Amino acid sequence: MENCTPCQIYEAKKGIIYEDDLFFSVFNIHPDIPGQAGIFTKPHLVEREDLFRYLNSEHVPFNPKKIKKTILPVELDAMDDTFAEIQCINLVGVYEQMIANPIDARSAEASRKMLQFLELGKCIDDYTVSIKDKQNKNKWEKQGRTYDHLMWNLRPTYS
Repeated sequence: MENCTPCQIYEAKKGIIYEDDLFFSVFNIHPDIPGQAGIFTKPHLVEREDLFRYLNSEHVPFNPKKIKKTILPVELDAMDDTFAEIQCINLVGVYEQMIANPIDARSAEASRKMLQFLELGKCIDDYTVSIKDKQNKNKWEKQGRTYDHLMWNLRPTYS
């Protein structure tokens, strides 16, 4: 999609850290914590209901009443596989590369801030996940994520 940042990133094949038939992930260009990554659907989908409908052609049962409580195996696989890719990655190199080739001025500044974190030399222990879709759009827009594209935000935790 023309004005969608995640779609443009995928089309350019820049910075992809994980990819399968349905999802791709990249490091967040405006992170709050080192290692923060976004998982996006390859097809331009806006809500989780869109994902369920998309997969329904693959005979995945769809029940709109249970959508908030259901995590699909394909979602879990994308999260776990992304985590495996980033768990012990050299984040210093990642953020230095983001400074050298920034998407925008804000991403370069965010990458400079990430280089100040003491956690950079540590492996990620675990992650928490939040989902960006139309139901919580306002929260994400306040953080500068103004595009309409379904996203799972992986926020790492360090010990």
